[in-house]
Amino acid sequence: MALTSNISSLDSFSAGFSNQTSFDYKLFRINAERVLERNKSIKILAFTAELQNSERQSIENRQRKIYSNFHVLEQDDHGNLVTAKTRPEYYPIYFTSSELNAKSVIGLDIGLSKAVKTALKSAEKTKQVNATLTSLKSDPQNKLFLGIAPLYHETTFTQKTNHNQASGFMLALFDLDN
Repeated sequence: MALTSNISSLDSFSAGFSNQTSFDYKLFRINAERVLERNKSIKILAFTAELQNSERQSIENRQRKIYSNFHVLEQDDHGNLVTAKTRPEYYPIYFTSSELNAKSVIGLDIGLSKAVKTALKSAEKTKQVNATLTSLKSDPQNKLFLGIAPLYHETTFTQKTNHNQASGFMLALFDLDN
């Protein structure tokens, strides 16, 4: 029941952004803090959007105005965060809100996880909240429950021009213990 309530909260949270003509960090933070106050089992709220390699340098530079060391990152075989290798597309974490250690995932390309990428694509296709179990390479036994809500609005975060595709995704990392 609590999980259903929190998935509904994620859906409501993301729906508020789908009607916006633009998306920014301040709007994200204000709304995220409200959701986190009411939903204690959500540990981190975050935003990601598909990033084409051709836009990577431009977006990294823009994001450094918010997070001074922003880079698209991936985990190496030992679980350390390193600069992501060149690929056609990425799904980096652009914004987070909540715990202090959330900043450690800023820039992390979550699209490298097959389970997460499948859930992102399914949420985009169905235009519904989706969820998946995942883990970090640094702690593969610790399963994380990630809620994913697609966003649709005309002004996208990157230069995406197909408005039938999601312009981004709100993410909620849930505490399975609660």
